[in-house]
Amino acid sequence: MNRLLAIAAYVGIGFGAGSSTAQVCGWEAVTQTGTPGGPRLNPRVVYDSTASVVILFGGGTTGGYPAGTWAWNGTAWSQIPTTTDPIARNGHAMALRPGDATQTILLYGGERFGSFLSDTWSFDGNDWTHHASAVGPPGHRLADMVFHEALGVFVHFGGGAGPSGNTAFADTYHWDGQFWNAVFAPGPSERMSHMMAYDPIRQEAVLFGGLRPGFGNQSDTWTYDASGWTLKSTSGPPPLRNAAMDFDHSRGTVVLHGGRLNSFAPNNQTWEWNGSTWTLVGELNPIAREFDDMVYDHARGQLLLLGGTVPGLFAMNWSDGPSITPVGGSETADYPCPLTLGISATGSGTLSYQWYKDNVALTDGGAITGAQTPTLTINPTDALTGGGYRCEITDTCTTKSSGTILVNTRCLADVNGNGVADPGDYTAWINAFNNNDSAAEQNCDGTVTPTDFTAWIANFNAGC
Repeated sequence: MNRLLAIAAYVGIGFGAGSSTAQVCGWEAVTQTGTPGGPRLNPRVVYDSTASVVILFGGGTTGGYPAGTWAWNGTAWSQIPTTTDPIARNGHAMALRPGDATQTILLYGGERFGSFLSDTWSFDGNDWTHHASAVGPPGHRLADMVFHEALGVFVHFGGGAGPSGNTAFADTYHWDGQFWNAVFAPGPSERMSHMMAYDPIRQEAVLFGGLRPGFGNQSDTWTYDASGWTLKSTSGPPPLRNAAMDFDHSRGTVVLHGGRLNSFAPNNQTWEWNGSTWTLVGELNPIAREFDDMVYDHARGQLLLLGGTVPGLFAMNWSDGPSITPVGGSETADYPCPLTLGISATGSGTLSYQWYKDNVALTDGGAITGAQTPTLTINPTDALTGGGYRCEITDTCTTKSSGTILVNTRCLADVNGNGVADPGDYTAWINAFNNNDSAAEQNCDGTVTPTDFTAWIANFNAGC
C-alpha cells in the first residue's frame, strides 16, 4: 500500500478580460550600499560589458546636480576615479557601444540650471573624453539615443531646445565615432521625453511616445533600421512621456515602465514589445513613477530601474510566485499507519510553508509534525485523519496554495472491507496472507510477514 500522499495540483492566479500575461512579482527594491546622492531625476544608466558593472552619470536632485561617474557591481555603488568628467546635468542622452575592443559610452546634451547643453563626451570605462570639435544637435535636452549594432552608429533622435526648452525637434543624427551626421529620414513627429531602446534580435531601434508640445503625449511606436523609420503601432501603452525603456535580453522583448500620463499623473504600468505588439504586464504591486532610467544588467541577468520620483534601485522579478511540484500519490490513509503529505516548491528568496486541514491551519503536536515544512506527517492516523489538505507556500513575491486533496481513511483491521472490524476479518486476513495480498499487511512496514497477524489483532482490538 502506498502511503505517501501528495498534492496533485496547485491553484494559480488568473485574470479577467482586458488583462495580459500571467501576473508577475514586478519591480522589487534592491538592497544597495554606497548609494550615490539622490534621488535623481532623469539620470542615465548603461551597462559596461567589459567591467560587468552598470554605469550611472547625471540626474538632478533638489540640491542640484550630483557630480561623478558611478558603477554598480550588483551589491554596492562606487565612484569611478576619473580625471575628467562632463559637467553634471540631467535629461541628457547616453548609450553604450558594446564590445571588448570597441566599447564606448557616448553622452550628449542635457540641461543644467536652465541651460541646454550641446557637448559630446565618450567614456572608455576609465575616463571621459570631450569631443570639443563635434557639432551635433543644437542644445537638446530630453532626447534619447541608442547604439544601432546593425548600422554600427549611435542614433540620436528628437529632444527639446529653444528659449524655454519646449521647442521639440524631429531630427535624426548618427555619431560615427568622430562626427555627428544629420540623417534626413521621414519619421516620428517632433517630440521630447520619448523612449528609445535597441532590439538586437530584430536589429532595429525602437522608439515610443514622448511629448509633442501643443499636442500632448504620444502613443506611437516606431522602429529604425537601414531603410529608415517605420511606424509599427499606434496602440499599446497610453500616451506617455518620461518613462523608462530598455531591451530585456532574458526575454527577448523591449520593456517599458512608468512615465507621465496626459493627466500629469505618474503611470504604474509595465509593458513588453515583442517586435509587433505591446502586452501589458500584470504586476502584483505596481508602483507609479516617472523621470527614471532602465538598463539590463547582463552580469546579474535582470532589468534595473534607477532614479525618478520613487527613490531607490529596483530589479524586475518576472516570477509569478512559488512554483509547486506534485510528489508521489495516494488518496487513502490506512489507519493507524503514518500518512505523509509532501510538496516540492521553488520561488524567490526563502520559502515558508503552512499546511491546512479543512482550511484550518495545522500546528505541530500530538500526531502532527512538519506543519510548517514541505512534508507533513500524521503518525498515527485514525478515523478523524480524513479531510481536505493543502499547503500555502510564500516567497518574497506572494503566497500560493497547493490544490486541495480529499484524504479518505480506511481501517486496516477491516480486511474484508465491510466497514467494521468483525470476526469475518480473521478469515479475510488468513486468505490475504496465504495469497500474499497487501491487505494482510498490518504493521505498516510495507511487507507481508507472520508478524502482521499480531499487528492485526492489535488493530482489531483498537476497533474501527
